[in-house]
This record gives sequence, structure tokens and C-alpha cells, in this order.
Amino acid sequence: MKYRAEIDGLRAVAVIPVILFHAGFSGFSGGFVGVDVFFVISGFLITTILIRELDEGRFSLINFYERRARRILPALFVVIAACLPFAFLLLVPQDLKDFGESVAAVALFSSNVLFWQESGYFASELKPLLHTWSLAVEEQYYILFPLFLMITWRWGKKITLALLVVVFALSLLAAQVLVTKDASFAFFMLPTRGWELLAGSFVAFALQRYPDLPGSAWLAQAGSLLGLAMVLYAIFVFDAQTPFPSLYTMVPVLGAVLIILCARQGTVVHVLLCQRAFVGIGLVSYSAYLWHQPLFAFTRYANAGHPPGVIMAGLVLVTFLLAYASWRWVETPFRIARGAPGYIDRTRIFGASGAMLAGLAALGITLHLKDGLPARYSPLKQDLFASATSSPSRGRCHNVALPQDACHYNGDTPTWAIIGDSHAVELAHGLAGALQPRQKSLAHFSTSGCGPHFGMDTGDSCSKWAARGMNHLLADDTIDTVVISYRIAAYLTGKHEGIYPDQPDVVDAQTRTQVWEAYVAMMQALVDHGKTVHLVLQAPEVPTHINQMVRRAGPDAVAADKRGLTGVPRAWWNTRMAYVMQRLDEIPNAVHIHNPADTFCDLAYCYLSHEGRTLYFDDDHISITGAGIIADQIVNTGLQEAGLSLLRRDPG
Repeated sequence: MKYRAEIDGLRAVAVIPVILFHAGFSGFSGGFVGVDVFFVISGFLITTILIRELDEGRFSLINFYERRARRILPALFVVIAACLPFAFLLLVPQDLKDFGESVAAVALFSSNVLFWQESGYFASELKPLLHTWSLAVEEQYYILFPLFLMITWRWGKKITLALLVVVFALSLLAAQVLVTKDASFAFFMLPTRGWELLAGSFVAFALQRYPDLPGSAWLAQAGSLLGLAMVLYAIFVFDAQTPFPSLYTMVPVLGAVLIILCARQGTVVHVLLCQRAFVGIGLVSYSAYLWHQPLFAFTRYANAGHPPGVIMAGLVLVTFLLAYASWRWVETPFRIARGAPGYIDRTRIFGASGAMLAGLAALGITLHLKDGLPARYSPLKQDLFASATSSPSRGRCHNVALPQDACHYNGDTPTWAIIGDSHAVELAHGLAGALQPRQKSLAHFSTSGCGPHFGMDTGDSCSKWAARGMNHLLADDTIDTVVISYRIAAYLTGKHEGIYPDQPDVVDAQTRTQVWEAYVAMMQALVDHGKTVHLVLQAPEVPTHINQMVRRAGPDAVAADKRGLTGVPRAWWNTRMAYVMQRLDEIPNAVHIHNPADTFCDLAYCYLSHEGRTLYFDDDHISITGAGIIADQIVNTGLQEAGLSLLRRDPG
């Protein structure tokens, strides 16, 4: 295949925004589309080679996989090996366990499946191997696509192309449909990404049949400029809220297609992409892609998630220095041509690759089975890590769409209910435990990220969910007691998202007023219908993830004494909750108000642990330990109203 320098230049256009996006530079809000450009390039290059060899009758599946192994695996192995000491040094047991899973998944070419099951792409910046999902998609394509061509080639190119067009259409349709139903699956999985690789494959078929495309010079000029404009538009205009992949993804995909088709000699785009800087970055782009995410993730992990911008800028530079080194001394030696000095034969390539893949899979599985090697930490810290747990019913009972499908605890005829957002989940578990000896059943209504929008006619899913849940509670005469729990500060003043101690107002005054009025109206409606109402205010937030707080704490801070692990200053939390606390008299008098801060804090600080167990399982949700304490106070309201507290501390 004739070398096209502009393809390496296009790789640079793809990798630079991906890296800057992951580094957190706001000007590249759509930088993630660089991966889509890579998909098109890969589809084009692989198909070009395959159809030439098939036409010449010399295609060999073994040769194909050998080339892929030489291209992909050496640098990948080096990067994972470099990650291991940092993972052992920095990651807490649960995170090292998860890292082990990702190492095993990479070795089995299935990391996209793992990350689909774990979480979304835009909320996983602390995962060192998150970016390998795209490698897994390509590897799966490399397994299936050559086999497909081998089978259909004998039937003729027209039939092969017709079948590929059908697969392309079905894949694009699946992406468009699933992006609103299962966005994580749509983002990570081959069935919804395959059409992007096929777009590049179609370019290869077109140029093989019509090598002079697009024909005239002005069409080449216009097409390549349009293609570059489309890619740049996606990079600078798209953001995390853009449905992806979907028809929107056609913008960068078609842009890359036009560049490959039209950026020929004499065009402005060809001249630009063939500049030495772009070609050089393109040559090391694969290694740069491999290095950047581990560098960023481990640095964020060590810096509680938010290192200064100057550090991230420095890491971008380090990324390209490491990329050059691994391209020069790892990638290049494994691609030396047969017969040339230093050539590594096929047997050694397959043998070493197989051994490394098996070793990584075994290591990853071991880290998973050994629960992330908790013995690296003191017994006190091990107990704290082990207690930072969420409700075992979170996956089953949270985000249930219809009230009639809500989980019931302790029986099928509930007399108690809890309603709220994700902050109600662990409290539901705690209440179920506190109510069980009293033989009372509880109904659980909660959905993530939806505030108390009762009566707010916004037309969004949250207001509809609030209406369905409240209407069900108001109509159910068997439910006589309702507990309300929301992350109310987030809906009134915005999420702090790790930027403590500074908390800017990010919710406008009109929205804040509407949310507060809906919050109060919700309680008033329940009281008017004769319900006993308990309002649980938001528990104090945590400076960063609880596991990070435990990991970084000194021996004295985690000792199971009367004080526990220190969190935010009480004064900071009072300021964050000021809007709520100043308006408590607007809440109906019949409502029992429970403030976790009165339990988790003294006059100086709020605390994250009690008697050797954590009160939280992340940076804002209380753990089942914390929930159990609050639940006991709710059920035993008389004790709580008498001013007794399980954790009340002397500020001195």
C-alpha cells in the first residue's frame, strides 16, 4: 500500500483533541470524536490491505493477525506494565480490584464490555485503562471482518458490498435507537460502532475501484476542506451532552471520509496535514493514545481528582515524550520487514504475545479474586475500606420507572415509604432494617439526579417521575408514614464536584425558588393527606471520595476513637446549607426534620467515620452504616427529638 503522509496528519488531528479533552481543557469539548476519526482511518487501512490481498489470491489470516499483533500489542504491553507499580502504590483495594478486572479484560480483548457494564465514559476519568475500550472495538472488528470477507469474497464484490451496506445501516440504526435507551452500550460496543469502521472500509472499496476519486481538482479541494471543517466543528462544538454515537456522529465520520477521499496532492488540506509536525505526531499517535489516559488517571487519583491545569499541561508534554520513546524503541523494532536486520520472526511474536496476554489475564483475575490486596493497608484502614459500602439493593431497587414496580422490604403491604433521589437508597436499606423488628413494611421510590420536582411543569423526565411517585403515595391509604431524602443542596446551589472549599452558585435564583417551593409543596401535600412525614436533610459532603480520604489519612486519623476521620469544616457545611436552614420555618410544622449534620458533626468538623466504620461510600452518599444510624433516629423519633445523638461530639 502506497504511503500517504496525509493519513498520518489526520491521525494527529484525531489524537490531539482526544488528549486535550481528557486533560480537561474546555476548548475541546468534543475532543472525544477523535476516536471516531481513528475508527474511520482503521477501517480504511485494514480494508485496503485485505481487498488487495484477496484480489491477488494471497490473503492469509495468520499473516493478518501477525501484522495486527506487531502493530498493537508491544506498546500496549509496555504501557500496562508501566501502570502496575502505580496501581499497587496508589489504588485502594476496591479500585485495584477493578483495575485487575480491566487488565484481564484488555488481555481478552473485551475491555469495552467491562466498561459498558461498569459506568459511562464521561464519568470515568480515574480509570487508567478506560481508553482501551476503543482498542477492544477494533480488535473485535479485526476478528470478524476478515472472516466475513473470506466467506463472501467468492460471491463477488457486489454481493459483499451489498451485505456490508446492510450491516452498516443496521449498526447506525442501532446506535441511533440505543443512544436514548442504553447510552453506555451504544457508546462502548461494536454493534453500535461498527458502522464507523465500515465507513472507512467503503472508502477503501471506492478507491480500489475508482483510484482517481474525486475526479476534478476543485472537487478534491472543496471535499477535503468540507471534511476538515466537519471534523473541527465536531471537536469544538460537540460536548458530553451530545448523543453519541448517533446521527450526530456522522459529522466527524463523514468529515474523515471526505479527507481520506479528497485530500490529494495540490489541496490545501493535503499541504496542511503533510506538515512535518502533523506527520510526526501522527506517527506516534498510537503510543500517545496509550500513554495519556494512565498518566492523567493516576495523577488525578493522587491529587484527589483535580490537579492544577499546569500539571495537566505538563502531562500532555510527557505523553508525547513517552509516545516518541515507545514508538522509536518498542513499536518500530517489531515492524522491521522480513529479512532485514533485527527482524523478529512470527513464532516469537505469537509465542511472546500469547504468554503476555495469558500472564496479564492471570494477574488481573488474581487482583480481582484477592479483592485488590487489602493487606497492603493497616487493619484499621482495611475495616474502613470494607465498610464503605452501598445498599445491596441499589442495583435492583433504584431507578425503577413505575411506582407500582417499587421494591418492598419486609412484606408486600407497606405502611412506610421513602421517596427521593439516589440519597434515599441506602436510607431505604437502613429503614428496612430498623422497621423489621417492628414488623413494618417499606416501599422504596428513588431515581438518580431528579430533585423534588413535584408540581414543576417542566415536561422533563424528573418532573414526570415526581408526579407519578407522589400521586401513588397520595392515593395509597395503607402508607401512613413517608420519609423524604434528597441531595437538596445540589439542586439549590449546585454540586461541589470536588472543588471544596470553594462553592460557587451555579443554580439561578428562579430555578432555586421553584425547586424549594416544590420541595415544600411535596411535604404539604403528604401532610394534607394525613401522612406522617419525616424529612431527612442532606448529609454533609466529603472533600473527595471516601476511599481517597482513608488512603491518605495518617494512623491517628483512622483510629477507631471517639472522633473518627475528619471531613469538611462544620462552618463550610453550614454555609452550603444556609439556604435550607434559613427557610425551615416554611416547612409544615407537622413534618419531623432530621439533620444528619447534627449527628455526623461537632461545632468544628464533620466526620466520615464512627467506631472504625465509614459513614459514606463515596463523596456524598452515606454508607449503610451511616444510613443505619439515621434510620434508627427516624424510627425512634422520640429519642431524636429529646436531643440524644449517637455521635454528638464535644467540639473541644
